[in-house]
Amino acid sequence: MEDYKVSAERDTLVYPLTDAGDAKLASDAEKGYLNLTVDNGAIIPKGTIPPLVKPDAPTGGGGGGGGGSVPAYNWKEQAENGTGTGDWYHGDAVGDGNVRGPYGNSSQYLEFYPKGVPITANNYKLEMRVQTNYDTGATGEVGKIRVIINSGSPIDIENVRGMGGKKSTYYLENLTLSAGDNNKIRFEGLFRDYAIDYIIVSRPASS
Repeated sequence: MEDYKVSAERDTLVYPLTDAGDAKLASDAEKGYLNLTVDNGAIIPKGTIPPLVKPDAPTGGGGGGGGGSVPAYNWKEQAENGTGTGDWYHGDAVGDGNVRGPYGNSSQYLEFYPKGVPITANNYKLEMRVQTNYDTGATGEVGKIRVIINSGSPIDIENVRGMGGKKSTYYLENLTLSAGDNNKIRFEGLFRDYAIDYIIVSRPASS
């Protein structure tokens, strides 16, 4: 028997962020009820009980290389599970009903560490769901969000509109991530406070 790490997309309505939800998630993963991504990028499809020996890593795929195929990647994480500053606030539901913040300057930050990134490539997409409490329609002011991928240069999202307490979604595309669990996505504030609901990191399948 060989120990190895796997990750799975977590539906917080089915697997709430509680001890009971954690236990159910682990149990269903062991029974083969979920699609699992091994820390080397291999995929254990739903309906397959995880083997005792760690599956081999995939070869080739997007960003160059030879044969083989790389499955689609989709990793979602709630803000309350991030690392950094900010309080998290209960909303009207588990998971997507909560937000964490505020982030209005460089000393206020939140970091995420995507799990099971299947391959080093430059076509990952970041989706971020944020809440703003100011009102652009009333004041004319807009905010900014700063995103830093690993040790790269900051990427500033301009013209973040104030939604008066409502949420909106922003995207960054063609991001470079490395295979494995060692990537970091950092959010900072620049101007006007915002709060984070969740993020999704994704990449299409490639051959």
